[in-house]
Amino acid sequence: MANQPNPDKAPAPFWPVIFAEVEEAQLKASLAATPAERLVIAEELLEFVRLAQQARKG
Repeated sequence: MANQPNPDKAPAPFWPVIFAEVEEAQLKASLAATPAERLVIAEELLEFVRLAQQARKG
């Protein structure tokens, strides 16, 4: 009985392997993000830019 598939089990996640698929997956994830998730992403990008500018100045 262990070999029978579980109907309640979610399908395996899709792992994109070419650039176009990765780009599309990222776009879909971005569009599916909640406003709170988008704010977190924006804050992380702002911190990244701040650190990059600081490193560039030396």
